Amino acid sequence: MFSEGAVSLSQALVMTLEDQSRWAIGSSVVADPTPFDALALIDTRYLDAVDPDRVSVIR
Repeated sequence: MFSEGAVSLSQALVMTLEDQSRWAIGSSVVADPTPFDALALIDTRYLDAVDPDRVSVIR
């Protein structure tokens, strides 16, 4: 599935983080109602600099 040296981030993890954010906002657990975008926190420039053929982010 992955080539040697590949790094992956589970899409399910990203979705879970965003689901938890929506729950926290809907339950008034957090004061800031701004939706959380987990993918916006991932800066792939550094990985691209090493080997762009091994980096892919589906948005």
